[in-house]
Amino acid sequence: MRTYLLPLLFCIALSPSNGMGQGLSPEEEAIYIGYLDSTDIALIMEALSKIEEHHVTAAIPALEEKMWNQGPDQQYWFLHALWRLGSPNTLQIARAFVETTYTESFKAQITFRDSLQFRVDATEILLDLGDYSTVPSVFEILQRDTTSHYGNAVRLLDDIATKIPELSDSVAVLLRRVAVNDINRLTRWTALTSLIALYGDEAIPTLINTAKGDPEPSNRIFALRKLIELDYNEIQSLLRQRLFSEPEPVYRTVIVDTLLLRFGSPSDFHTVQEYLNWEQDPIGRSLTRKLLDLFEPPLPKDTPSIEFMIDDLVLTKHSVAALNWLSDAGLVDELDNDLESAKNFIRSGDSVQCAVQITEFQGKVISEYNDTTNEDSRFVTEEGRIFLYNKAKYILDRLPVFSILSEFSVFAFHGAYLEQKSEIRSGDVGVNEDGSPPFLNSDV
Repeated sequence: MRTYLLPLLFCIALSPSNGMGQGLSPEEEAIYIGYLDSTDIALIMEALSKIEEHHVTAAIPALEEKMWNQGPDQQYWFLHALWRLGSPNTLQIARAFVETTYTESFKAQITFRDSLQFRVDATEILLDLGDYSTVPSVFEILQRDTTSHYGNAVRLLDDIATKIPELSDSVAVLLRRVAVNDINRLTRWTALTSLIALYGDEAIPTLINTAKGDPEPSNRIFALRKLIELDYNEIQSLLRQRLFSEPEPVYRTVIVDTLLLRFGSPSDFHTVQEYLNWEQDPIGRSLTRKLLDLFEPPLPKDTPSIEFMIDDLVLTKHSVAALNWLSDAGLVDELDNDLESAKNFIRSGDSVQCAVQITEFQGKVISEYNDTTNEDSRFVTEEGRIFLYNKAKYILDRLPVFSILSEFSVFAFHGAYLEQKSEIRSGDVGVNEDGSPPFLNSDV
C-alpha cells in the first residue's frame, strides 16, 4: 500500500500555530527568504513554514521566481505559499502548475505523489479562486482508487458539492462509497461527516451501515450518536441490537448509558437487565449494575403539556403491564380511570382535582408495591414502581397547585389524622375541602 507521510508532515508544518507569537523582524524575514535559494530541502520547507505562518508578503517575488527551479513536491508548496499570501498571480501560476503535471519530466521527478494527486492538490487552490476546471481530477482519482482513497480528494468533495450544486448527487455517491469501503478509518470518518453535513437525513442508511459494520469502534459509536442527533426513528431498537453485538466492552457501556439516561423506556430498562445477565466483562457488569440501581426515568424533554405527560404515563403503564411489572387487569383498569379523570380535569382547567387523581394513582401504585401478603393477583414490582411513581411525580411537579402546596407541611386531599399534641415545627396544615368537626381550636 502506498503512503504519503511526507506531504502530510509538510502540511502540518505549514499550518498556523495556535499562538502565533511575535512577528518576524525584517532581518529574520530576509533570512527565511534567503533560504528559498538553498539546495537543502529541509531549509526550504522551514522557510515556507515561517513565511506562511507570519504572512511574509515580501517573499512573494522570490517565491514566484524560484518556484520553477524546484522539484514537484516543492513546486506545490511554493504554490501553496503564494495562495496563502494572496499573490495576485496565484491563479495563473496554479493553472501553469497543473499543465506541468502532464509532462514526462514532471512525472519522472515524482517521489511521494503521482501526477493526478498533484492536480487534486492544486484543485483546492483553483476552487478557492473560482476555477473549477480541474474538478474532474477529484472524481477521477476517487473512481480510480477503490479502497485506499486520496484523503485530499475526499476532503474536497464537501467544497465541490457546495460550490457546484449540479454535482451534488455525484458527490453523495462517492462519499457513501468512501465511508463504507475505504481501508483508512479517518478517511471513512471524513467521508461520513461530510455526508451528514451536506445531506442530513439522507446519510442515515450509511450511518446505520457504519454503526453495524465499521471495523473501527470509534466510528461505530460516532455513527450511533449522529443517528440520535438526526432523530432516527428506530434508534432505540438499533441501540438494543448493538448492545449485544458491539465487540468493545467500553462502547457497550456507552450504549447502556444512552439507553437508560437519554431514552429510559421500560423496554430499554428491560433490555439492560437482560444484558447484565449476558455481560461477561467485570467492569461492564459493575457499571451497568450501578446505572440500573441509580435509574430514574428521564425527565420529559423540553416542557410538554400536562395532558401530553398524562398520555405518556398511560403508554408507560401499558408497557409496564406488558413486561409483567404490573398486574392484574382490575388494577390496570383502575389506574387507567385515574389517569383519564386527571386528563379530563386538566382539560377543564382544574389542576387541583387533576393533582388529586394523580396522587390517587401514585397511592395505588405504592400500596400494591408495599403489599407483600400476596392475597390476590394484584402486584407492582420494583421496576413498575420506578416508572409509574416517578412519572406521576413529574406530572405533579409541573402542576401549578403543587407550587402552592410546597408551603404546607401537611396537606390532605381527602382527610388527615393528626395524633393529639402533634407538633408541626414549620409550615402549615391544609386540606382540600372543609370537613365536619372535630376541628382544631384554630378552626382548621
